[in-house]
Amino acid sequence: MLLCAANPALAANKVSGFTLEKTEKNYRLSFKISPGQDFLEERREESWILRLPAAEGNISAPIQFPPKPGVLGPFKAGRDSLGLKLTFNWSYPIPTTVTREGDRLIVDFSRDYSLINRTPLAQGIMMEQLWFGSEKGPLAANVIRADLNSPGVRLVPTLAFENRFGLDTTSSIAKRNGAIAAVNGSFFHKNGQPAGLLVLDHKIVTGPLFNRSVLGLRQNEGFIDNTQLSLALTLADGQSAELEGINQPRQRGTVILYDHFFGASTKTSREESIEYLLAPQGTVMAVSGSNTPIPKEGYVLSASGAQRDWLASRLKVGESVRFKSLLNDYWEDVPYALGGGPTLIRDGKILVSSEAERFGADIALGKAPRTAVGITPYGELLLVVVDGRQPRHSVGMTLPELAKFLLEMGAKDAINLDGGGSSTVFASGMVVNRVSDGRERKVGNALLLYGLP
Repeated sequence: MLLCAANPALAANKVSGFTLEKTEKNYRLSFKISPGQDFLEERREESWILRLPAAEGNISAPIQFPPKPGVLGPFKAGRDSLGLKLTFNWSYPIPTTVTREGDRLIVDFSRDYSLINRTPLAQGIMMEQLWFGSEKGPLAANVIRADLNSPGVRLVPTLAFENRFGLDTTSSIAKRNGAIAAVNGSFFHKNGQPAGLLVLDHKIVTGPLFNRSVLGLRQNEGFIDNTQLSLALTLADGQSAELEGINQPRQRGTVILYDHFFGASTKTSREESIEYLLAPQGTVMAVSGSNTPIPKEGYVLSASGAQRDWLASRLKVGESVRFKSLLNDYWEDVPYALGGGPTLIRDGKILVSSEAERFGADIALGKAPRTAVGITPYGELLLVVVDGRQPRHSVGMTLPELAKFLLEMGAKDAINLDGGGSSTVFASGMVVNRVSDGRERKVGNALLLYGLP
């Protein structure tokens, strides 16, 4: 705040004739001032203050804008050493302008506003920072637009750590991998294991969950759809069996295949369990009961219940087993994929599939910080992070509101990703949004964006 010395000649300045009104776009305060009256503005998180040095006025009680707007509370007048002081409490800071019109001072508080700041990050990559305000509360969003047809532009998912599950912040993951920009990725378990499909450089790291939506990434192309994973093992004698998954906790009566991404060991229980240590080509090197150490190269095949009995009678040390994994339809040649959900937009229409994809109320309902990816009809990718749970900064969005916002940003298809305290956007070497936890949360994976300066 800039303070100026009061002019003694203004000691008898009068302030009078207050009027309050609600216009189409503003809340407006107007009052009469003496010629040459100075004024000073002071913006605070909880209030806006207008000071009129050496002025006098008589306002005996708080005055409320009619009708009650919700954003602005009653304003109060008082005096301090500088002169008259008008204090306006607000639910959140909003744009304010002060102008003179003849002998009156006009103060306009924006009712509905939208502000945007654009920052080029690389060739074909643009970051848009948007702020909106209404009587429903403030919103702050970051949208990174990436043209996959521009030289060097590519988007890839990655785990928090290169060769194993774990947790780290989005900014640390981005810096360690030299990304220009990044957002947090999919939902994850407490050990960092993705809760859904993850494909890295054609390698299936984890399988799909509940037929939830998946973001697929090829060279110069992104797409959103559902997929199913078929897993099978074949023994030397030609007999085969289905596997229930890759790198996930084993349930009773199932067969799971583990590799180094899962961690140091399988973490399985001894109950009716058998595990095979496999060389990279599938040869059985050893047999154990449970919690087998996982080699950096090779696999562990784990079975329990009836599947344990079937394998124990057929697979011995020195014998070989072959595995076949198949993603249905056009997913077979997709080098990168990241599961998320629910779908928000399909073929240009809002379609929030929370129930079909078995998302609970903690994800599906209410306003929250959100992270999403959209794809425009021209193949441009939109990485979107909306701040939330901060009433004076951004209240967040429901999933239908997020879908509507993405549609307005130009998306024809869109998918929701992990949100809440995980929602983070990294660009220009720093976190550029306000994370809802007050500090950056560690996550299991992230989407990294690369490009040429």
